[in-house]
Amino acid sequence: MLIFQEVYRSRRSTAAAQRLRLSQPAISHALGRLRQILDDPLFVRRPAGLQPTSRAIELAPKVDAILNLAGNVLSGLAEFDPMASRRLFRVSTNDFVGSLLTQPLISFFAGAAPSARLAMSFAGGPSQAFKKLRENELDLAIGRFPNVPDDCKAIRLFEEDYLVVARSDHPQLQQGLDLAAYLSLSVTSSCHSQATLSALLMNTYPEMAFPAASSRAHRCS
Repeated sequence: MLIFQEVYRSRRSTAAAQRLRLSQPAISHALGRLRQILDDPLFVRRPAGLQPTSRAIELAPKVDAILNLAGNVLSGLAEFDPMASRRLFRVSTNDFVGSLLTQPLISFFAGAAPSARLAMSFAGGPSQAFKKLRENELDLAIGRFPNVPDDCKAIRLFEEDYLVVARSDHPQLQQGLDLAAYLSLSVTSSCHSQATLSALLMNTYPEMAFPAASSRAHRCS
């Protein structure tokens, strides 16, 4: 199971062999036995590496759960103890949300998990984030993910609305605003207010101290 997990994460048998300190033939032999037992090729060789089959994608979270359970039993740990943990938590997000989350997360860690470490990074778009999650280079990715693959799990942190602001006597909005009217307007920019996002996060996660943002702090595109 460890060999399956490492090959699934790295997509390369050589990388799995290095991480597990096994020989390349040992990895190949173990995969061959798994293929026979499960009657599935599990991984198909492609130019970018070993691509998992649909059966392997289905098995991956179950293998992770079994190995995590086995690790807890062998180590005698009944549950995660944040106060004693020395784990490095690797989180990916964009620069805007990262600038908002980093300081309160560090403060939260100092009180709840003082020996744990936090690494914030930018993984790129959704495909890069999912790749790093599969290869065990990330623990968590925060962003906008419209399509989540079957081997990943997602929860909604918050929702943010877009608003259209115009003067009250705008001649093209006297009959109200619909999609057709909006498309006919000349829109200068759309902005994400950091103050608005701070308020959303504070309402959702009151146990964390999010700093009040200046009304001038924003990101526009």
